[in-house]
Amino acid sequence: MRKVILQSMDGDQFTVDLDVACQSGMIKLMFDAENDGIEQGNESEPIPLPKVSGSTLKKIIQWCEYHRHDENVTTTSEIGNRIPKEEVITSWEHEYFKLDQGTMFEIIIAANYLDIKRLLDVSCMVIANMIKGRTPEEIRKHFNIKNDLTEAEEDMKHFEATKINEGSSGSTVSSRVLTEEDLTRIKTYRKQKDLHRVYKAAESRKHLANIRVVQKNLIFVVGLSQRLANESVLMGEKFLGQFGHIHKVAINHSTLYAGTMGPSASAYVTYVDSVSALRAIKCLNKVFIDDREIKASLGTTKYCSSYLRWVKCSKK
Repeated sequence: MRKVILQSMDGDQFTVDLDVACQSGMIKLMFDAENDGIEQGNESEPIPLPKVSGSTLKKIIQWCEYHRHDENVTTTSEIGNRIPKEEVITSWEHEYFKLDQGTMFEIIIAANYLDIKRLLDVSCMVIANMIKGRTPEEIRKHFNIKNDLTEAEEDMKHFEATKINEGSSGSTVSSRVLTEEDLTRIKTYRKQKDLHRVYKAAESRKHLANIRVVQKNLIFVVGLSQRLANESVLMGEKFLGQFGHIHKVAINHSTLYAGTMGPSASAYVTYVDSVSALRAIKCLNKVFIDDREIKASLGTTKYCSSYLRWVKCSKK
């Protein structure tokens, strides 16, 4: 059985069987691209996973080793049909998820990054089970979430609950009596409800403004000589163009690289598809060109400003 080495963001390395590593859709895609006509690389070269810590990667590998013989971890690409029902979450999986909240959310983020579908589905189901049957106040307390409801929204909740109780039992069950001031606030809130909903929607993405996310068809290449730091050269069939169709290239000509090697260039290269990007990384990472070591990895990018404002992006 072929072995591969996985390397975490903090430098920890784990040697695993290929079928274990290929529980990750991202890693499987990389090796599918390799088998599609690209010469196999050195098996001793580690596969960098810059978004996964060593402790989290160790837990991920434990999951993948247990599920290595699963014939079909998902039956459809539709998320609604893919989520496992509670009764098919095994006893081993229940034991696996006896974790603190921090570790749980790190595993969810890593499962999404590595494209391990069943791990992502089951971990989200575990979180859903934590929420099920709890009041909003209990959920906020359990996950240490600040209550962001306005006073008008709280009054509205109370008012609607009162109306439901009146309709179902014929009598009002209420912890307090609504004053004229409360009713005025509710009426004002109702008039502004649509505007408030739009505002809240925009606010819900505001925290994403400074977050960088991995883009699977984008690669970051560093260590380029000045000869290679040319758009036509990079996109040419003798270099990055040989791996697939390139949408665009952005070059930085003054990147400090490897200290004693002096300034060099780096580039963000956007391919049309993720398979081409993974091919390029597999073939270029740690290759010497013009007496410089090239390093290549998946690139990161910020969210589109149009996406953050909930408007249609005009860029293609």
